[in-house]
Amino acid sequence: MPLKNSPFAGAILAALLTLPGAAAIAQTPTPPPPACQSAEYRQFDFWLGEWEVFLPNGKKAGDSRIESISAGCALLENWSGSGGFSGKSLNSYDGGGDKRWHQSWVDSSGSRLELAGSYADRRMVLSSAPGTAVQRIAWSSTTTAACATCGSRPPTAAPPGRCSSTAGTSGESRPGV
Repeated sequence: MPLKNSPFAGAILAALLTLPGAAAIAQTPTPPPPACQSAEYRQFDFWLGEWEVFLPNGKKAGDSRIESISAGCALLENWSGSGGFSGKSLNSYDGGGDKRWHQSWVDSSGSRLELAGSYADRRMVLSSAPGTAVQRIAWSSTTTAACATCGSRPPTAAPPGRCSSTAGTSGESRPGV
């Protein structure tokens, strides 16, 4: 006699559903909505890609590769300086807290830098907390390039894929740039 016609089929099914994990198999949970999908999380996407970075005098300072990580919730900067210096930064938007962008930088000399700021007028401006020397970096979103500038100097024009770094006076730029 097939099980579906058995007088015990209902009892067997009920017993099976009481086993650990059976409820999870019986019900498929609704997946959570994707995180980090609002427009604010995309404000720094203009920085994504491969960049050659040049000093104002035209000398190459290094290369920077910016990639989206953690399902679009953060950007990872991979810096490689021409003289062997290297560093990384993790950049993320705090949508549930202060509604600002944050960057944590660490480099091959052991230096660390914490920056925070916002995007306005096609520019991302991040600064360190006030202290002995305030660090400030601005990235400009243009149709041809994303250029980082340190200090309060205006962005330097650069062709696509090339960016000039304008390292400021002492205390205005990251080490090695």
